Amino acid sequence: MTPTINKGDKVAPLVSECFDGRTFDLAELASSKLLIIFFRDASCPFCNMHLKQLIENYEHFKSEGMEIVTFFASTNEEIEQYAGKQKAPFYIIGDPEMNYYKRFGIKQSKNGMLKTMLKPMQMLKAMFSGFFNLKSMQGPPILPSDFLITKEGTVDVVHHSDDYADHLSIGEIKHWLKKQNND
Repeated sequence: MTPTINKGDKVAPLVSECFDGRTFDLAELASSKLLIIFFRDASCPFCNMHLKQLIENYEHFKSEGMEIVTFFASTNEEIEQYAGKQKAPFYIIGDPEMNYYKRFGIKQSKNGMLKTMLKPMQMLKAMFSGFFNLKSMQGPPILPSDFLITKEGTVDVVHHSDDYADHLSIGEIKHWLKKQNND
């Protein structure tokens, strides 16, 4: 898969059902800044640790005019069993067929898993996070990706990760929001 969404692109209409039955419609968020995240699968401990950070910071993001939309390459049932237990206040969409992953050019790499495993501190954090499970080692080796989108619907930041634990940090997201709000 090669990236198909790049900095400067407009995000095409997107309507999908969330794992909890809500409908996500990008058009309804036309005046919001967006953080769109493509996680691996709902059982991934690294993804769940980042999801927890997003939940903890959601009220701040929302007060700054940003909405969060996340995708998991999992069924709605798998999301409910793993990531859904965190009760995120934002949109979580299951995409087991990876249609949106293909549309956004999300990469896969077995080397990404190896790079993650060669970072002992990350591995220890995952093992003791309360999210660790062996199911997360199965399935396609998806590398997470983050997209920051302006309220005009233009992709401003594209972050394709090199390993399973790599995302834009909360600090980087807050810095981007501050910059957006000052422009």
